[in-house]
Amino acid sequence: MELYNRILKLRPNVDPSDFDLQDNSDGNGPFISRWDSVETQPSEADIANEDDTAPVSVTARIEIARLEAEITNRRLREASADTAAGNSAGRQWLKTQDALIAIERAKL
Repeated sequence: MELYNRILKLRPNVDPSDFDLQDNSDGNGPFISRWDSVETQPSEADIANEDDTAPVSVTARIEIARLEAEITNRRLREASADTAAGNSAGRQWLKTQDALIAIERAKL
């Protein structure tokens, strides 16, 4: 995952389907085994000098998926029932979730 993160940070416009990583379990670690992107393949030196934390786009997508997964049918029914009963708690929760998702989408 470290090599993948470094590549995406160095080449944020590269589609992950345009390259393959391989590890031969020979002690040399993973390497780029296929590069079909129109962007220039990063050099080993560039990759080594990049930190391996996940790019913002990756962490934002993970957080969006997590937040969206919390909006279940049960939560929607409860929010609807709360609204019908004059209680705004469920509706407010949905608005908060939507706002948090919007913040993460703005990072992309």
